[in-house]
Amino acid sequence: MPLLLCLVGAAPSMAAPLGEITAPAEFSVEGRTLDPFVDHHSFTVAPGVRLSFSASVSTPPSNWFWINDMDATLWAGGTPLAEAHAQDRPDFPFRARDVVLSPIVLGPGDYDFRIFGTPSAVIPGTRSSYEGLLRFSAIATPVPEPALAALWCAAIGIIGAWGRFPRRRGGNPTAG
Repeated sequence: MPLLLCLVGAAPSMAAPLGEITAPAEFSVEGRTLDPFVDHHSFTVAPGVRLSFSASVSTPPSNWFWINDMDATLWAGGTPLAEAHAQDRPDFPFRARDVVLSPIVLGPGDYDFRIFGTPSAVIPGTRSSYEGLLRFSAIATPVPEPALAALWCAAIGIIGAWGRFPRRRGGNPTAG
């Protein structure tokens, strides 16, 4: 329910259509706002194409402004496919957050990647910001191990050889 409240009270979203994706690509995304937001990055994976999609979005380290509840969700046809929640970056002296969406394989279709959150600032009027990268990568085709390929070749050879030799029919081979 908190997500719904965040979305209902959110500022008008930034529309950033990425268009039709036909091959591996990367897109930079960014946002800077005072108000709660839902930013949409819509795209279409072309017919006959399968790609791996991943995303990483971060807030800069700051003691003046931040986005505590920043999250991201990948949608397809009104159904959430994957979501990621902000994690603190512990190696900075000031507040900084990362949202990382693990790779997911996408087939042809229409998708919408949404980033949402509620900015906060110490000084009123200071805009909070984020930036990130959306990646579309080729799907790796598994290559068989050499030992597995050799085992398959040996098995096929044994089956072929077994079929070439005549078999004895019936009877006891030791009886004369």
